[in-house]
Amino acid sequence: MKLNSMRRIIKLGGSLLSREDLCEALTQWQRDQSTAQTLVVVGGGKRIDAIRSRDQMSPRDSEIVHWECIELLSETFHQVATVFPSWDRIETAAALSDLDADANTATVHLVMIAAFYNRSIIETSPLARSVPRDWTTTSDTLAAVLAIQWDADELVLLKSCDVPEASDHDLARLGIVDEAFPRYANRLRQRRIEALPRAMR
Repeated sequence: MKLNSMRRIIKLGGSLLSREDLCEALTQWQRDQSTAQTLVVVGGGKRIDAIRSRDQMSPRDSEIVHWECIELLSETFHQVATVFPSWDRIETAAALSDLDADANTATVHLVMIAAFYNRSIIETSPLARSVPRDWTTTSDTLAAVLAIQWDADELVLLKSCDVPEASDHDLARLGIVDEAFPRYANRLRQRRIEALPRAMR
């Protein structure tokens, strides 16, 4: 259901979680954005990198590894929740669905990826089921899935690296977004992919 107020989905890159200025930098960045009901999802960062490295040395079934990574994303969710305790936490599909009644607020909601993408949901959602369950999918694509599901006005991927002006396919080739992202990007109303600036002291 499309809300009357603007809805923005932000994907916070997992590599940003190691930044000491994360709280200040993201707070300052948000102040410069237009008012919107904001849903934030978090990437996996070093936790997922460790699984990727292990899988490169000793490959396992790609779908098993995929769901292992999804489960690990709950840890970065809780990590960010401690950094931003004022954010509303959304941990279930039911809680996410209830946000329809919150249309007129400019609240920030921290959303666990399992609340909109899990083994049960892919059984009933063609969109979720279409997501490749292998290393071509990361939280970039899953954030795009959330943006499509909720008909969001904007998806913002916040990165730790500089982002050149380039097509989604070129950004995927550069490793700035995942390989699956371009096939979902054309269904977004608007998308921004940018580096989170350093906090101004």
